[in-house]
Order: sequence, then structure tokens, then C-alpha cells
Amino acid sequence: MKTFTTTFAVILIGISSVFASTGSTQESRATVVETRGDIFKVFYTDNSTSPVTILLTDEHGNVLRRDVVRNDNAFMKRYDLSNLKSGKYAFEIKDKQGRITKDVQIQDQADDLVAIRCLCENRYQLLLEQKNGKPVSLCIYNTEGEMIHKESINSKKGFSKVFDLSKFNSENYTFKISDNSSTRIVSVD
Repeated sequence: MKTFTTTFAVILIGISSVFASTGSTQESRATVVETRGDIFKVFYTDNSTSPVTILLTDEHGNVLRRDVVRNDNAFMKRYDLSNLKSGKYAFEIKDKQGRITKDVQIQDQADDLVAIRCLCENRYQLLLEQKNGKPVSLCIYNTEGEMIHKESINSKKGFSKVFDLSKFNSENYTFKISDNSSTRIVSVD
């Protein structure tokens, strides 16, 4: 009987802690997610039907934007902050239950987006998205740091190109992409 009572008490404590940890807290009804460096989404998950006010403030507390959203069983609102300078900002979500503040940071974004994808052994796809449309110099180096490929690319908005490096015997490669104001270096195995 003592073992049964002890086991029952342990199970009861376990169930209580599960219910306590899954209960809705004030902070869990709203969150802010950065989807890109300057794009944020406010998720509101409370099922009430009361209006929700979203304020965007700068680091000095100045209100930059104010939205009132009619809540019908949760919502998501997208904010493009690309026109704001680098710095600290805050989303303040107000509803009938109170106020939740989520701080965000905006940092200068590089002009170019560079991605290299391994297609198969020693075949790589280089993707470049440009905001400035400047001519680009591309150099590819092997493990020993020897340049194995060089070319200049003129593209207004970006490009995609596949490189077959199977004729080179190297453990990894380094792609160096430069324009007249910046250099990006990406190493791949």
C-alpha cells in the first residue's frame, strides 16, 4: 500500500506540473518574429474578440506606427521596417489583459545576398541578388589558396550560375565575390 501511495503521489505531481507548464501566460499570447533583417511578424494567439493595439516605438519611446487590429481568434501582422535606420525598436502589444513589449534590433543589411548550394559532388550553384547593380568580380580558390577560376559579371539585379569543379582535386573551395565597395567570402566543403 505504501508503494501504491508513493507511486500515486509521483504521478499526481507529474500531471500537475504538465498542466502548470502548458497554461497560457500573458507573454505567450503575443510574439514578434524576425523573418528577415528588416521584416518582422507579430503573432497574436489569444482567442478573445477584443481589439488589439500594436505600437512601434524607437529607442526613445517615440511612436512611429500605431495599428489597431480587430482580433477574431488570433492573427498575424507583417511589418516591413526597411525604411528605418539601424537601432533598437520595440513592438508594444496592448489588449484588455495588459501590455506586452518585444524589443527588436535593426542592423544595416549588406547590399548583396550571396548563397552557394552544393548540387552534387564538386558542382556548386552560386546565387547573387544585388541591390546596387554594380559589376562583380568572382574568384574561386582551392584548399591551398590557389585561384582556379576568375571572371567579371555585369548584372543589374543578380545572377545564378553553376560551377563544375570536378576537374580540380580540392577538399574545399572558397568563393570570393567583390564589387568596388565590398567583398564577400564563402567557403564550401
